[in-house]
Amino acid sequence: MENHDKASSPKVPTLEVIAKVHAPLPIVTPAQLNRQPLDEVLSSVGLIWVDTLPEKLEEVRRQIAAEPKPVHLPRQAKPAQALPVGPMVLVETGGNERLIANQH
Repeated sequence: MENHDKASSPKVPTLEVIAKVHAPLPIVTPAQLNRQPLDEVLSSVGLIWVDTLPEKLEEVRRQIAAEPKPVHLPRQAKPAQALPVGPMVLVETGGNERLIANQH
């Protein structure tokens, strides 16, 4: 039987957990788009810029938020099929059936 004392036992290194502090994300505000250069490019190729009316956009967002959330129905497992209780039948494949039948 071995005698273990503190001096002979290996030291287990300890890990120091250092929490990494993340800088807060900057607050982003939408910038106003200068449409004149875009309108010029679009009109030069025969296109037009179509805007969404902010009132209609907010109305649609309110309607979407007011819709009831769908109810999650868990998946229903199929019932287990009954296993056959009779004797098992050996089925050979690959064309060796004739050889096996001739051996008996």
